[in-house]
Amino acid sequence: MSATRPSKTNRTASAAPIAKNALPAQALPSFQDADAFYERLLDAHAGLTSTQSELLNARLILLLAHRVGDDRVLAQCIAAARDGVA
Repeated sequence: MSATRPSKTNRTASAAPIAKNALPAQALPSFQDADAFYERLLDAHAGLTSTQSELLNARLILLLAHRVGDDRVLAQCIAAARDGVA
């Protein structure tokens, strides 16, 4: 079974959006085209099983955390992400 691709209009149906004031300035999006990033992320999941998608997400999270490298920023990002789903 492959991972399903959410529609553009239903991207955050399962999670509350992250408030800008919930994150430090270093953690706010700094890329120019958020939609292009989201499309690349969805494309990376295309054809994967749920288990493979979970593994891809875990690997991506660790790679991005390594790139950020600031424990305080990472802790704030984790808290902000958890706040939207729990």
